[in-house]
Amino acid sequence: MAHIIEFAIAGLAGRKSAYSQKLNRDINVFFGINGSGKTSLLKILHAVLANNASLLVNVPFREAKVKIFSIDYNRDFTFTIERKRKKDISEAQVALLPEEESGRERTRELVTEQEKLQWTIDPPGIIEKTSCHHCYLPTSRPWSSLIERRSFRGPSRDAPESEEQLDRLFQREMERLWESYYFINIIDKVRKIQAEGLVKIIKGILTEEKPKVDGRTLDSETAFDRVKNFLARQESEVALGSKEVFEKRYSSDPNMKDVVDYINELEVKISQAMAPSNELEALIGKMFSGNKRVTFKDGSIKITTAEEEPIGISSLSSGEKHIIYILTQTLDANVGSLIIDEPEISMHVDWQEELISAMQSVNPKAQLILATHSPGIMSEVEDNKIFHL
Repeated sequence: MAHIIEFAIAGLAGRKSAYSQKLNRDINVFFGINGSGKTSLLKILHAVLANNASLLVNVPFREAKVKIFSIDYNRDFTFTIERKRKKDISEAQVALLPEEESGRERTRELVTEQEKLQWTIDPPGIIEKTSCHHCYLPTSRPWSSLIERRSFRGPSRDAPESEEQLDRLFQREMERLWESYYFINIIDKVRKIQAEGLVKIIKGILTEEKPKVDGRTLDSETAFDRVKNFLARQESEVALGSKEVFEKRYSSDPNMKDVVDYINELEVKISQAMAPSNELEALIGKMFSGNKRVTFKDGSIKITTAEEEPIGISSLSSGEKHIIYILTQTLDANVGSLIIDEPEISMHVDWQEELISAMQSVNPKAQLILATHSPGIMSEVEDNKIFHL
């Protein structure tokens, strides 16, 4: 559900008075000292977009009112919540629990049971079970959230115990994220374009009615390259023959020119469908050091050295992992919100200054909501899109 957000929060940790703001549809940067309430604010926005008040169990606030204008429904929805005083869970209570149920996870469950946090939604009955498309990256993600996700699925012993295990977990997460985006946003579009193009080619060959082509007739050299690339994309074993023979026939056969025109139109449309992923690849290549190259292709991510030697994603530095994860999540956000707490962690100052423009280049439709301590992150952001806490 695409949306526009306006909120008012009282009792936010680090603030003496209530805080309210209408967010911009493109960029929003919250800036403040440690303890000013930035993280709590982002968690509240995440909890309302996820339509899951239980995420607020450990967030210090008194009450919150968040208005979301749904572009899909063309109307406002108002989420309100009021926090009851939390009853402390004593060490004695935790000690009485069975050993395998003691610890933070069971304590969280008890707090949730006592508080019964729940959003009140006005108007009711329309989106009670609906969440808004968004992604929330807490401080130091990907590391912290990957541990958190794994540990909350089962006993705490399932959490990674070493840096190597965490690297492997990050690599699987990146592969899953890119594969999901590729098959939903690229391959389906490409297949549809190919199917429509095939119909046009067959129609042009079998009938006298020549379908209209968006492009123009190509010169023989460009035509050869287009057909060669097209066959390679299809992984076809059709032998194209020599360039000289192709060009000779192309110059004298009008039917062949028609077919190549259709293929060229297909290639142009496929290139447009793949443009966002190509932009992602180019930006990461520009930001990474000169001895590494990242290729997003066919639902997989390949990283090679300057000598074309393949290396794993886990071989990247922490800053490189951070930037590739943030930009891939930005691409996957589509028209939704991307909420990031302290994106500058592990990131070189030059990357901090380029981050927001890179995110917008990858996906200009996404709503960016960031909390930061870094002046570099805000260096190119307009003043009316920076909010001081």
